[in-house]
Amino acid sequence: MLSASAQASKSVTVVSMSVCADQLLLELADAEQIIALSRLAKDSDAAYNHRKAAAFKQTKPVAESVLALQPDLVIASSYGQKNTISQLKNLGLRVEKMPIAQTLDEVFNNIVRVGDWLGKSSEVKYLNDQLRARLKKLPPVKTERPLAAIFDANGYTVGKNTLRGEMLELAGFDNLANKIGITHYGKIPLESLLIQAPEALVDSPYAEGTYSRAQELPKHPALRRSKLAPTVIPLAVNSTICAGPWTIDNIETLANRRVEMQNLKP
Repeated sequence: MLSASAQASKSVTVVSMSVCADQLLLELADAEQIIALSRLAKDSDAAYNHRKAAAFKQTKPVAESVLALQPDLVIASSYGQKNTISQLKNLGLRVEKMPIAQTLDEVFNNIVRVGDWLGKSSEVKYLNDQLRARLKKLPPVKTERPLAAIFDANGYTVGKNTLRGEMLELAGFDNLANKIGITHYGKIPLESLLIQAPEALVDSPYAEGTYSRAQELPKHPALRRSKLAPTVIPLAVNSTICAGPWTIDNIETLANRRVEMQNLKP
């Protein structure tokens, strides 16, 4: 196995065993660096860059399949795959774990991390500078922040100590989850939603077009028949499962919808 410094002097070849690592590789790597992606790389509901992934091979997250590809680097998730990671390391492969980004700073850190692994430190610095510059240009909050709720299947929501909670705040909204004591992950009962009457619901339906009772909750007749009638702001689920440069797109979308809502007020 080559040392990290020796690998940095050549084009590092990579196998990904993580759908979130897939997305950053497809943003940052040269095509010839990607040997194979994870089995979810082409799933349109899970993978933001599923169209780009169509050009690449996929592999099973087992040591035998990955070893046969002989990459310089394997990127794994920070969760699970312990036995496979251990086997690959014992067989002499370099394995790095990419954490799940829970804050915007961690999004930027992951971009730097993967860029460093690929030997693209200067390129990712420029990218992060551009992304941060876009955040500074978000429309300012000139009036009271509208109350909004992230309201996914089964009433699932997130509070201020999560990436999507941070996105909502940066976009200029007050998060209903914070108001009812949810700081990380939880559920908003339909009754609480009706009582609190948020002006907007942020929805990211998984496998849109399919049916489940959990998915139908955001469409409950009580929300439509009451005076609540919140603005629904859809964000594609494949842009929220994993974080990356597209996270800034989502923040801009939320901020622009907030401005539209406020401009419509008398």
